[in-house]
Amino acid sequence: MYSFVDHEEILQFIEKNNNFVGILNFNRSDYINLISLSKKIKKKFNYGKFYFNCIRANNKKLNRYLDLKNTTSIKLLKKYCRYCEN
Repeated sequence: MYSFVDHEEILQFIEKNNNFVGILNFNRSDYINLISLSKKIKKKFNYGKFYFNCIRANNKKLNRYLDLKNTTSIKLLKKYCRYCEN
């Protein structure tokens, strides 16, 4: 499962909350798996023999400071991926 966050969003958080002390999970709520990701960007992936089980981190604390609902993980990936179709 993947969740993408833009470096500009992290910078925005730092600029607004430069006195913040603590730990935040910078992740979106729209997790996507590799099979769905492959279909959405229209690219075939070659998978290895290892399986990684990821947990969904809670981002409720972050949502108090920064709204990550303005865009999706797929839109961010397409923004920076030169091989992805738009």
